[in-house]
Amino acid sequence: MLAIGATTLVGTSAQAAVGIDLLCPIGQATSNFNPGITNTPQTTTLTHSVNYTGCLFGGSVTGATYGFGPFSAPGLSCTNVLQQNAGTSVYHWNDGTTSTIAASLTSTSVSGLLTTSVATGTVAAGKFLGDTMVVESVYLTPGGLACLFGGLTSISSLEVTLTLLSI
Repeated sequence: MLAIGATTLVGTSAQAAVGIDLLCPIGQATSNFNPGITNTPQTTTLTHSVNYTGCLFGGSVTGATYGFGPFSAPGLSCTNVLQQNAGTSVYHWNDGTTSTIAASLTSTSVSGLLTTSVATGTVAAGKFLGDTMVVESVYLTPGGLACLFGGLTSISSLEVTLTLLSI
């Protein structure tokens, strides 16, 4: 049995009924900044990577990686870093195939020390072509002394979940 939000799935018939082609519930995202970001917007070099494991329903796909950078990111700060999420990425599946996914940030919410962001998009090419992608990421909200003084040089997610839906 697998719980997703308020929905509980049992076996492949329920998975097929809601159109889940892939669910990767265990993900880790890391972004690196040089120079480190502070509370003042500045241009920094950004590198980002994500690893997924424990993927379900995807046949031979049980994991994936994707990343981008390094590239110059103008106007980045501790106050907006988790709101910078749009573009096209190539996901590399563990079975040797790839998917090109165009995505954009659809919501960000801050609740105390946690920031949750949701990105959605479409698989534009490769494996899972035409599927809708939903990624939910949870981070500790950036802050503290690093943002005030020396600069935050890295941020990692607490969790990242990737879901591909055939709609």
